[in-house]
Amino acid sequence: GLLVDAAIIVIENIHRHLHAHDAEDKDMDEILVQATDEVGGPTNIATLAIIMTMVPMAFVGGMMGSFMKPIPLNVPVALFASLAVAYIFTPYLSLKLLKKPKHKHNHKEEEKEKDKGES
Repeated sequence: GLLVDAAIIVIENIHRHLHAHDAEDKDMDEILVQATDEVGGPTNIATLAIIMTMVPMAFVGGMMGSFMKPIPLNVPVALFASLAVAYIFTPYLSLKLLKKPKHKHNHKEEEKEKDKGES
């Protein structure tokens, strides 16, 4: 769950950008950079919030502290690695594996929607 969250957010936003109406006018590289950049800040903050929940575990003492000591050290490392995968490998693999869909312009449907909006 925690390790794939960032990659899921990035790939869903890439998918949304690829299926947007203005996607056919943009280069695939531009779409990937824009989609990844758009969710970067919120994803970083969400990951940082998860990491901050691990900090109190580092201060637990006694037998339980020695048992739990690896958790607050390893979870942040794993989450930072998952961010690297989400921001580097996910857009790269999207570039190699995904294709831009071909949008078909149907002017009759556009005119119907335009007429509905004017009424």
